[in-house]
Amino acid sequence: MPPKTQRAAQYNPVSKKVEINEIPVPSIKDDEILIRTVAASLCHSDIMLVDGQIPAVSDDPVTIGHEATGQVVAVGGGVHGFKKGDRVGFINAYHACFKCRGCANHYIYCTSGSMVMQGFSCNGYFQEYCAIDAGTAVVLPASMDATVSSPIFCAGITAYHAVLK
Repeated sequence: MPPKTQRAAQYNPVSKKVEINEIPVPSIKDDEILIRTVAASLCHSDIMLVDGQIPAVSDDPVTIGHEATGQVVAVGGGVHGFKKGDRVGFINAYHACFKCRGCANHYIYCTSGSMVMQGFSCNGYFQEYCAIDAGTAVVLPASMDATVSSPIFCAGITAYHAVLK
């Protein structure tokens, strides 16, 4: 059972600084997984947010980080294919439909109206526990080191899309 609160690295748009804050451990919905973060990578896009090149969505602090790996702590009632203890990697396309024309190009173009970007529009992965959309996660192969593979879930996807195009 996870604790009730946790530490998180959050970008504060008012102070324009990254702060370590105590925040609640998120609860999960039926289609989500609660993850204990094993590794979260710092991406250039995170730096762009902190430097003001990507505008903050609100004045509220947001937990940064959008590429990570972790271990499943709890599984929502409607989730299949994952169990407590699984090592997983996941992307930040929180509730992208993966069916629309926009998603066919890249999930950031999802037209469903329900997709938000973890680490930018809502809390990302620089926290001890995170709730993720089960549709964005994969179980890692036993041979893949979860402590070093988190960049695959952003930079790896970017390179993969470039090769496809």
